[in-house]
Amino acid sequence: MPLKSQRLSLREFVEADWQSVHSHASDPEVFRYVEGGPLNEQQSRDSVQRAIVNQRENPRFDFRLAVTLKREGNLIGDCRIRILDPNLHPVYRLLGQAYIGFYLNRKFWGQGYASEVAKGLLLSVLTSWGCTGFLHGAIQKILLLQEF
Repeated sequence: MPLKSQRLSLREFVEADWQSVHSHASDPEVFRYVEGGPLNEQQSRDSVQRAIVNQRENPRFDFRLAVTLKREGNLIGDCRIRILDPNLHPVYRLLGQAYIGFYLNRKFWGQGYASEVAKGLLLSVLTSWGCTGFLHGAIQKILLLQEF
């Protein structure tokens, strides 16, 4: 499932990624607006392990991917698109059909990588994951507004 953009590759997590994840997940500035704040080492390991377990779900509703530099292969962050089933939890009715999110190592802020990640995730939903209806139209409008 690797997704590629001009400068990035979004790929599935492997266990060895936890240390790279910890380098941004432990940064208080990266996690400033995240409930619970930055992660300790064990939480970073557990987080990567949960992403790996989710890879085997069928049907799969949670796609958490490692963000890597295409040339060097260095992990610089992670991203997620999660499809929400409103029947599983009442709060999902408030959140909508899906959400995306991403965290990048602070060294890579301000270089357009976040926009590149968002574009890759949204285009994948449109082209590969059978997106239809309202969500399809909403994503098309977002891409048009952001000039992707």
